[in-house]
Amino acid sequence: MRIGPNELHIDEPSAYDEIYSAKQRFLKEPHFYAGFNAPHTVFTEGTPAFHRLRRKMVSPFFSKQGVAATQLMLSQKVDMLIDKILAYKSVGPIHIYSGGRFV
Repeated sequence: MRIGPNELHIDEPSAYDEIYSAKQRFLKEPHFYAGFNAPHTVFTEGTPAFHRLRRKMVSPFFSKQGVAATQLMLSQKVDMLIDKILAYKSVGPIHIYSGGRFV
């Protein structure tokens, strides 16, 4: 029984493998995922076939090689942000959401 979006109560332990099996295709609850206001994304797509297509498009970015390929660029951006924060610290408080404009 689904108690909430992130909580299930399972009375029968043998049902666990059936519910969490990668082979079973349970449809997502459209009303719950509509609350994200991002229809037809990899996170909200309710149709398994469409979800598979979207997941296939983004999965290379989450592979070990994909993450390693962006590591240098991310480190450089973080270093730039730190340098800018240090340069502006004498001016006064810095709104962290404005950090992107400093880089």
